[in-house]
Amino acid sequence: MNGARNATGEILVFLDAHVETLEYWLEPLVVQLISLRKQHQQEKNGQLNLPSQQDEKRTSKLPCKITI
Repeated sequence: MNGARNATGEILVFLDAHVETLEYWLEPLVVQLISLRKQHQQEKNGQLNLPSQQDEKRTSKLPCKITI
């Protein structure tokens, strides 16, 4: 966890060793995170649930949960 403590970016993403990503997978996620951050500032909710994303290669949906 030293890497997480020393990270300087605004967004920190953790992936399991078995996760396979497609090219340009991160950009849409960052756009959604920025949008949700703006919503959160208005709602002051504390916890946001992202809609499931469907991967092009898979048929199952992947739920995402973000805590701010």
